[in-house]
Amino acid sequence: MLWACFAPCSSSFSFVRLALHNMSHFHQGRNVDDEGAADLIPVGEEDYAQSDDTPAGYESDGRLTATRDGVPGKPNAEWRALLQQSYMDISGSGNLLLSDLRLRRGISGLTAAPIKEVAFTYEKGERLGVYDDKATCIDVAIHYITGADFAEVIRQENEGVMRGAPVKKSPTWKAATAGDLLKEIEATEELEFDFKDMTPHILQLHRNRQSKHATNNGTESNSKVNIKSELVHIVNADSPKKQFDLECVCIELHGNSLMNLIYNFRTLLLEKGTKARRNPLEIIQILETMVEDARRLLSWSPIIGRIAHRLAIQQSTYTRYGCDNGKAFWTLATSRGIALTVKHSVSYLSELKASNSKQAFGLIKPKVMQIVVLLLSLLNDSDLKQLENMLEDQYQLKADRKSMELTIMKVLTLSSVGAPLFLSSLLSSFSGERCDTQNFKEESQRVIAWDSFVSAITREGWILPGSFIKKRLRYDKTPKPKKQSWKVKWDEYTDTEIFDHLQYNGEKKEVNDIPPLKLQSKDFEMEEVLADFQDGKKYVVAFKDLEGITLASPGTYQLSDAESGEKKDLRVDTEDQFFELKDLWNAIRRLCVSVSEHAPRGEMQRSGKVGNTLTRVKRSILVGRARHPQAPPTLPRIAGRRAKNTTTIETSASGQCKEIAVCWFLEGGKITKAEMLEGVLEDWNTLEKTVKELRRFSVSTRGKVTPGKDRVKGSHAAAEETKLLEMLDRELDRIEQELLKINEKRRQLSQVLTKENDDPIARVHFPNPVHYKQDMPWLCFHMNLDREGAGLEVRADLYTICGQPSWTANTAQVSIEDQHPKKKKGTLGVVPLDPVPEPQRTYEIRVGDEVLLLGGLVVVMKPKGRVVNYLKLTSLDITMDDDEWGRSEDQAEDEESNPMTKLL
Repeated sequence: MLWACFAPCSSSFSFVRLALHNMSHFHQGRNVDDEGAADLIPVGEEDYAQSDDTPAGYESDGRLTATRDGVPGKPNAEWRALLQQSYMDISGSGNLLLSDLRLRRGISGLTAAPIKEVAFTYEKGERLGVYDDKATCIDVAIHYITGADFAEVIRQENEGVMRGAPVKKSPTWKAATAGDLLKEIEATEELEFDFKDMTPHILQLHRNRQSKHATNNGTESNSKVNIKSELVHIVNADSPKKQFDLECVCIELHGNSLMNLIYNFRTLLLEKGTKARRNPLEIIQILETMVEDARRLLSWSPIIGRIAHRLAIQQSTYTRYGCDNGKAFWTLATSRGIALTVKHSVSYLSELKASNSKQAFGLIKPKVMQIVVLLLSLLNDSDLKQLENMLEDQYQLKADRKSMELTIMKVLTLSSVGAPLFLSSLLSSFSGERCDTQNFKEESQRVIAWDSFVSAITREGWILPGSFIKKRLRYDKTPKPKKQSWKVKWDEYTDTEIFDHLQYNGEKKEVNDIPPLKLQSKDFEMEEVLADFQDGKKYVVAFKDLEGITLASPGTYQLSDAESGEKKDLRVDTEDQFFELKDLWNAIRRLCVSVSEHAPRGEMQRSGKVGNTLTRVKRSILVGRARHPQAPPTLPRIAGRRAKNTTTIETSASGQCKEIAVCWFLEGGKITKAEMLEGVLEDWNTLEKTVKELRRFSVSTRGKVTPGKDRVKGSHAAAEETKLLEMLDRELDRIEQELLKINEKRRQLSQVLTKENDDPIARVHFPNPVHYKQDMPWLCFHMNLDREGAGLEVRADLYTICGQPSWTANTAQVSIEDQHPKKKKGTLGVVPLDPVPEPQRTYEIRVGDEVLLLGGLVVVMKPKGRVVNYLKLTSLDITMDDDEWGRSEDQAEDEESNPMTKLL
């Protein structure tokens, strides 16, 4: 006998409850949450254990186990005992209504089974349609780092990038991602991406790991491997140490931004001969486009700008960057491929230098070097080591890991969620060893660690200057000298902005000429910036709104026309797409749950007559008194919220607007329209398949309901069950009609032409750095720490300010002289390290101050070597005995004219 009832529920969906006649086994499920976890409790295990044909998803003893992302859970004994007590007849005869094995098999495809592990065979890196059990199975470890979701990136920081719980991924995702790792992406001489099959190399590692002979014994293929999802491990730093055949770090980035940057850089590098001699303004325009690509990459891939992830990138041995579409991680670039791209950029720069004037090359090179450093930040230790000689010989960059990390921190602004994490991440990236954040919980601990770090980089030849305006030096108004006044004090930093003016004093000084790559609003003191928008016009936009517009965050932003000054509104509106799929998924899920339950949980009374018990249960549900059981979903999960964000600009006072950009989102992540339509089709197929399963179940069950055969209530109960099955069919009819409407909507949307632009902004005109220009002066000097590490001993040009500084905007011209017998005099051009309000400029440098010229820095001192400020040197004009005199890096040090000065 089968009986069922429908009760109304939210969204006008019907709630179905079915109990199946003559089944020896009852499985009750309860859904813990929507993430796929479930505790599934068996009843009557004896009959099930005797079956030789155990349905898929059950264990051999008949238990249907709990799962979360394919990880088996433990049966809930307490719930099992409770249900056995509630549903089994206490007379000892057993529940005779639950004994039909055939019906149990018939609905096994609809029950809440664990996520099945999958296995694929790959030959030469390509997946085969048939599984070959003779191929070698390999062990794979994947360290996956989310990089395109800001909230997830912050969560990883708080948990510890390599020590938080590994992300949960489905078996299909793990197997497909591992298969993608079998191919290495390399850059050819023409900078084309070439896919190289790594299967033979991986198999050799496998044989070596298994202590086999290095040569193949002839029975195993060198081109085939099997990848089983249970042998693909998502790991982190806390995972048990184990050797794997293939290990990889997969870092998620925004795919389009990354590929645009690499493609444009590749296009520029491939220009040779006459093409490389194009107008310098055209080259600069291409470089500005690349800077815009970098801005988008940093906005959409926040992981690049987070210092907590630096150590993970350094220590990875096989680093891949790509995008995650939910089904697999697809590699777009590798650390090795990026290293080869940087390597090929050397010849391009050499040709540019030969074919352009010194002035033109001086405008081009800093922008190229900014992009080079951005790409170098994506390299792991082994790939950086391969470039070390080239970077030092050709680019004049100090390329050991410590120096490269300082270079990256100088050019890129790396942030963190708090001062303790920032300092521990900073020390970790510099030393190459993990520093525990717990060691810096107290501010006193952070002060000591910071002082040690500043001393360490000074010994390496680096000077970290600080500004007076932001009180970053150990300065007070007492006449007593302050100890270590030359050091920048710890000020609860959370980003590397303090390294903007970091200076290296050594043979490889190119880093000093690379301006910081300032691309985000927090990097500037300015409130507004000029930008080109996709409607072809220039607008002035608030810096604070720049990121929101780029990320298409819903809201209204105010623009100002650059020519007329007219105020206009830019609106970003969001609209849910195909939300009906989720409603139908919930409706189908309730149907499937009801089918998989087989019997309701009601108020059971002691009775020797099973029919009376089920009648009372049915009646209690019909009148709404019974507690609805919770059961796991019985169909695969579908994608989450899809949205379309449209950006419009007001074109008239009447409120008319022009559409300039359209973005598509899936669960908050940016995708393309094609990816969105593809995902909708897959979800649609999932729902349609499940509806067909339910329909087949309804038809097969209807054939078992025969009037007069029901031994409890006879033909009356059978007629009622038939009526309820008809109601089930009507619900399926409604769902099928809704699916047809969704499919037609998808088809129509695929034919609609939409804006190709997904970013409202075409280009941002970032202000030129006032601290960096061509032919910046450089004054040679020597320095070293004293034995205690507190005082800095410097041999450099020492002067006294002899005239009142003359300020023009943020730049000052200062008259200087020294006490040397030959009486050198001259003028310095200086710029404060940080913008200074006009009333406070007089405090930056004053008459009577002593100044030391250290490379490109001016150190302002009070008597007895107490440092009070650092300034950037922009120009130098020195005369001596009516002859022009100037120190250059090619001239030897004059130790007699420059005695040692000790900075306290």
